Amino acid sequence: MQAGKMRHLMRIEVDIVVQAIDKTLSKSRSVIGTTWVHLMPVDNREFGVIPAESNRPSHKVTMRFRPFLPDNFYFISIDTGKEYLVKSMTTASINREERNREFEILVLEKK
Repeated sequence: MQAGKMRHLMRIEVDIVVQAIDKTLSKSRSVIGTTWVHLMPVDNREFGVIPAESNRPSHKVTMRFRPFLPDNFYFISIDTGKEYLVKSMTTASINREERNREFEILVLEKK
């Protein structure tokens, strides 16, 4: 893992449903952590080649292993406020001597 490439600070958020005293339900988001990631575009969307309505992943996020990640979560850039919806996640590498792992996550930037 090349820690120097992890230059983007992201909040990890999940959708939650909150029940009020009067039993009404409302959707909200909860922050479950922050992390440094490497964010890399996977296509030419930023140059206008792929329409903004595309449902294909737009970026690849590489981050250190976090054992508490839920099934559905979002990344929110702390610097720009951009939101990234997770499309798929795989374990990229395991370095047993260093005792670290990293995830490669394909995300879709939401407008």
